[in-house]
Amino acid sequence: GLYETKNGDLSITVTSDDQWGRLARALDAPELVENPKFSDYVARTVNVEDARVEVQRLIGEYTLEDAAKRLEDFDVPCAPVRTAEQVMNDQHFWDRGSLLPMMHAATGKPVDDAVASGFPVKFSGGDLPEIEGAPTLGMHNAEIFKKLLGLNDQDIQKLKEEKVI
Repeated sequence: GLYETKNGDLSITVTSDDQWGRLARALDAPELVENPKFSDYVARTVNVEDARVEVQRLIGEYTLEDAAKRLEDFDVPCAPVRTAEQVMNDQHFWDRGSLLPMMHAATGKPVDDAVASGFPVKFSGGDLPEIEGAPTLGMHNAEIFKKLLGLNDQDIQKLKEEKVI
């Protein structure tokens, strides 16, 4: 869920008893595992609102950076919630290829202030295809005429000369 820190929201995902225990240790809050209402996954599910309130109370004592660091140090899945502007200005997203300059299909040059999203996850042992810009008007006509209509280069040239296409 989303939790408010002193200066921003933090998304935390805890899906197991082990993660819940790590969350409790990260927040120096043994009561999270000692309280019968939160002692296991089923109990937390039944008492989900109480669990949220308790985690919010604890998280609210930290800055976004401190809370994220503490949870990451204990391998608790979390991520700061960012605005579009924050994402665009974060070099990490550019370095990972999560953000890419949008390229003009005809010129191959970057389009001013246009950004495309890259593939959000990375896999070892393989490369992803490069993202291409949107095609220009008619850019794939010949390919389509050949594949869908069965035309050859001479047929296409004749239709162009007759101003049909």
